[in-house]
Amino acid sequence: MFSMSELTVFISHQMTPQERVLAWRLQTLGASYGFTVFVPTRDRRKISDEVKSQIDHSDAVIALILHEPIQAVREEIQYALSKKIPIIPIVPKGVKIKDVPRHFVFDPNKPSDEVGNQIFEHLRSQKQRKDKAKKIGQLAVLGISLLALYLGTRK
Repeated sequence: MFSMSELTVFISHQMTPQERVLAWRLQTLGASYGFTVFVPTRDRRKISDEVKSQIDHSDAVIALILHEPIQAVREEIQYALSKKIPIIPIVPKGVKIKDVPRHFVFDPNKPSDEVGNQIFEHLRSQKQRKDKAKKIGQLAVLGISLLALYLGTRK
């Protein structure tokens, strides 16, 4: 069973100063929630094996899409999707995304912690739901096993 500290998130971001600052702020905020947060260095424009490994070990990818995505961001999102890792987009205020079940809005006039808290609370609640469902499943298996054991000893 996972503890909350075992939730891992990857933050895909551009090389703009605004997105770098937001990515590092989200990393700090995520750590305060007990999450492990990967923020890739941007010394290259293409996805590296190290970044692929970080995505492979992540439970979700936060995609900062405040500007037209660079190639590395596109590749990171495509790679995460190919691995069936959920993408959590952050878009600028006023941008609407069709066919995306959940996205978050960044308003530069508000503290970055606001959108960060929304995201990490969302991830925490998703994890708690999955953990609860897993516990219920484990209890059901245990109950069925005990019933089978009891019925087997009655012969």
